[in-house]
Amino acid sequence: MNITIIIALDVLITFLACNVLGPAAFKLGGLGIIGWAARLPFYLLRLYIGPAVLLTRGSARWYVRGTLLGGALTLPLALWSTVPGCPAAEKWLNLVSGILQGLVLAYTAHRLKHISEQTVSAH
Repeated sequence: MNITIIIALDVLITFLACNVLGPAAFKLGGLGIIGWAARLPFYLLRLYIGPAVLLTRGSARWYVRGTLLGGALTLPLALWSTVPGCPAAEKWLNLVSGILQGLVLAYTAHRLKHISEQTVSAH
């Protein structure tokens, strides 16, 4: 159940962030790039944050893990956002939103694990 919650939250945050911060397909079409193909990495790379948080659950503190995973997986998006026609702040917003997504998912995984441990020890 905990894995389902993390993945569902990951999908929700990804689609919200991509629709707000993802590049507009018509801007990329003006550069000769297929719009949907250029937007696909913005969805795929962010969707990897949730499984990465789940796979590294016991390795470090939740806030370190969330910051590193979110930043590492959205750094390519921040670099991709430097194409002409993108606002200057968009690259930083992509990076910060990825870090926040990693933090939210890591915190949620930490809290769910903590609640599960309390429930098991109570019985």
